[in-house]
Amino acid sequence: IKVDFAFYPVKALEDLSVSLSDDYNAGYKVLVDKDSLTEKMPQASLKAFRESKPSEEEFHRVVNEFWFEAYHIAKYLKRDDLWSAKFRDWGQKDEFLLTMIRWNEMAKHSWDYSVHSQGKSMQKWVSSETWHDLHKCFSHFDAENSWKALENTLSLFRRIALEAAELLGYSYPKEVDRNLSEYVSQLKNTTFTS
Repeated sequence: IKVDFAFYPVKALEDLSVSLSDDYNAGYKVLVDKDSLTEKMPQASLKAFRESKPSEEEFHRVVNEFWFEAYHIAKYLKRDDLWSAKFRDWGQKDEFLLTMIRWNEMAKHSWDYSVHSQGKSMQKWVSSETWHDLHKCFSHFDAENSWKALENTLSLFRRIALEAAELLGYSYPKEVDRNLSEYVSQLKNTTFTS
């Protein structure tokens, strides 16, 4: 069992009685308060860490960065540099795929829909189709399996980003998608000779 402890001056409780930070708005439980110092603390809103609707510019930035990373992953796979490919792959998933998954779910439900940061408890808030498709996006430490996972990741991202774009009323950078997905395919299927 792991428990995190933090020690604060009593003044911190006075500040919390005025306004809760996101850490506490996510939910809290007072276990012991012999001096009744926490009685004035407001109830948690349970709306912590909520995102606002992205601008179209921000949406395009995430799409463009995702495809830029796809190029790098393919390049490292082609070079048989698995460590670098895995490093870039995780960055792409963590920063851009997860962001798009969250935006997609909030666009479908509402901007108050609870999607946890870092994918926590994802199977509870993501669509069953996306959850199923995610299982195909992670690979073993070998080139063939990594190529397949990359292709599945590109397919999943394209599906949810197109859906999110439609729900948000934004354009989708189809040319970026087409050009870079063709490049990834060419890299995978081209044989280099020395």
